Amino acid sequence: EQARAELRRLMEVELPASADEIARARSHGDLSENYEYKAAKEKQARLMSRINRLRADLAHARPIVPTEVDLAHISVGCRVELIDATGTKLVYSLLGPWDSNPEQGVISYQSPLAQSLIGRKQGDTVEMDGRVFTITAIGPGVSF
Repeated sequence: EQARAELRRLMEVELPASADEIARARSHGDLSENYEYKAAKEKQARLMSRINRLRADLAHARPIVPTEVDLAHISVGCRVELIDATGTKLVYSLLGPWDSNPEQGVISYQSPLAQSLIGRKQGDTVEMDGRVFTITAIGPGVSF
């Protein structure tokens, strides 16, 4: 949803504003030495690149169906609980890149941390920041 909102904002607000900037710069005359025009065109190119990337990402995005998540091992859509020898407990939900919110324990499946967890099972150990953690629980991404 966040990506769709960004795409809408880019297409409905940013892109028209960029076209206005280009038109304004074009009205200043000679385009060959018009820095304002060149800067506006470069900005428009960056916007179009971002729009195209979002469209491609959205075309490949698939919703996570909680009932279809395989909880036998860590995968996208899982919530994982880890504990180290000192009793420090960490809990992460592995979701898509747009859902990522590390402060809330939600990490992108593309992140190095998630990649080190994917495929592991309850009871496996994983090293993070020089500490060894044991996977104590795997559940659906929303809650245990």
